[in-house]
Amino acid sequence: MLPRVSFIFSVVVFLVSFGIGCREKPVVEILPPKVIVAQVEQRDVQLYREYTGSTAASEVVTISARVKGFLDQMLFTPGSMVKAGEKLFVIEQAPYRTAIESAEATLMKAQALLSFRESNFHRGEKLVSSRAITEEEFAEFRNEYDQAQGDVLKAKADLEQAKINYSYTEVFAPVTGKISRNLIDVGNLVGGSDQTDVKLATITKMDLIYVYFQIPDSDFQELMLSQQLDDAPMKQPKMRMVSLHTSTEETEQETVSLSIHKPFEMSLLQKMVPNQRIEQENWPYQGMINYDDNIINASTGTITLRGEIVNPDYKIYPGWVCRVRMPFRLVNNALLVHEQAIGIDLNSRYMLIVNDENIVEHRNVEVGEHVGGDMIIVTSGIKPGENYILEGLQKARNGEKVDLLSP
Repeated sequence: MLPRVSFIFSVVVFLVSFGIGCREKPVVEILPPKVIVAQVEQRDVQLYREYTGSTAASEVVTISARVKGFLDQMLFTPGSMVKAGEKLFVIEQAPYRTAIESAEATLMKAQALLSFRESNFHRGEKLVSSRAITEEEFAEFRNEYDQAQGDVLKAKADLEQAKINYSYTEVFAPVTGKISRNLIDVGNLVGGSDQTDVKLATITKMDLIYVYFQIPDSDFQELMLSQQLDDAPMKQPKMRMVSLHTSTEETEQETVSLSIHKPFEMSLLQKMVPNQRIEQENWPYQGMINYDDNIINASTGTITLRGEIVNPDYKIYPGWVCRVRMPFRLVNNALLVHEQAIGIDLNSRYMLIVNDENIVEHRNVEVGEHVGGDMIIVTSGIKPGENYILEGLQKARNGEKVDLLSP
């Protein structure tokens, strides 16, 4: 009985196992990958070049002692702003007041002698005409009169020099700016024979700041061409030059601008990562190029430019490192995409374009310059308004369908 039951159980297990094995496996549907896309933008783009530069004061004036004497007073606070004409130092004045009084006395004496010599001269004119004195005696009167006139002129000049020296005992600020600390303390002798041109302090003009930076000679050539195009509508007419030696020689000369006059922007960001691009809002200072050097540095292939920036609130200090950018040219109808959508494949760059049927197309592209933020110009390989994959490049495959998501 027991062997029969075991046989029936084995048959049942076999049938159940066979039935399970014959069932159809469920079909798993593979969904297309989800990607974020953006559209190719088309608009006019202003291109810029960026350089590293440094700020400098538009004027740095050294305050010096022009006369000898002990420094009596210092009338400013070191590091403060001073105005043009403000009194800064006083050098002892007593010796120079005495010099003025002495010069005045000398002048009075010379004038008195001149009056006496003038009377003798006029009396001599009458006497020589009546032959009361000889011509030689009259010539002596005339010489004495001329000498007395010269003595008066010299006395006047000495008095004027004494007044000038006295005026030098008060030292005034020649410009408005930030003054340094006093370089000489009160009580010291200044302006001695061994202290020619003694420096008392320096003043840095702060309301106008210069920015110096170097650009490659290739960029300079492009700037010069752009400047000539800008100047073309305002170019002066040809001038006819006529020779003074002959009426037949004529030449024509055209006025040509040889200087760069371009706007620029500046950033004072101090902690910058190399090759980091600065956002638009981080260019808070605007200025104008007012000077370009007259020679290109052959060892570096660069030329120095200088711009000026109005600095009314004194936020910019001389000596800071800065970043400068200048507008170079305008690209009309430029095609713009996000830089992160550009892939690199061996020696080429590519983008994944999504067509109207949501099928991925692999496109080789050529890129141009960066345009603020993470946008970059694409010069070939795409069309305006096309959708390109912004995120999900690793999931998409050429020729396969994708599920689109907006950024």
